[in-house]
Amino acid sequence: MPKRINLRRKRFGKWYVLSYAGNSMWKCRCECGAIRYISGVVLRKGLSTQCKACKIESDKNKHVGKKIGYWKILSYESPGKYRCECTRCNTTYSVYVGNILKGLSKQCNACLFKYGRHGMSGTKYYRVWLNNKARHRFCDRWANSFLDFYEDTFAGYSDGNHIIPLNKNRIMSIDNYEWSKGFYSKGSAFVKIGGIVMSKSAWARHYGITRQGFEYRIRKAKKHLDNNG
Repeated sequence: MPKRINLRRKRFGKWYVLSYAGNSMWKCRCECGAIRYISGVVLRKGLSTQCKACKIESDKNKHVGKKIGYWKILSYESPGKYRCECTRCNTTYSVYVGNILKGLSKQCNACLFKYGRHGMSGTKYYRVWLNNKARHRFCDRWANSFLDFYEDTFAGYSDGNHIIPLNKNRIMSIDNYEWSKGFYSKGSAFVKIGGIVMSKSAWARHYGITRQGFEYRIRKAKKHLDNNG
């Protein structure tokens, strides 16, 4: 029979070993004062470090202080529920911590509606944003947020319009875009007449003439303006 390892007066987590109780069991006292009989193997392998009551108490606070998504976990409230702060709006809520840990909740519902839901995913306007974003034609502000794009551009939009840059050598941004009846093409030249922007080819079709004829009219009009100061 192997020699028994003396664990008396040793500490294992919150357990303090008082005496040997026989049958490989040791009489232990937890820091909270609770007395339990625990196997020496369990103590030495670290399978038990505190009584059940202390474990429940420590589990309550193990998530406190964590920041996940826009949530900051402040304090324990009830089984599964914690008082959390949404750092986007600095408002506190009672939240199921499991939803936060699993990534099912990243912010409060008010912020989710404000920043994440817009109800326009089925519209032509949203597809304009999606298609141009995919082709890397937008500045970071627009590419990273549909709502920022909406705020900057929706006032001048009507169904069937396409967004184009004023300067084709720069990406589109709040100071470099225009709504047009024609599609964006790097090789297209756009002209604004009466507040409407279309490609030269589209204007030629609109007036029922060739593109060369339209360009001739543009040159003639420009020459007339130059001669008249």
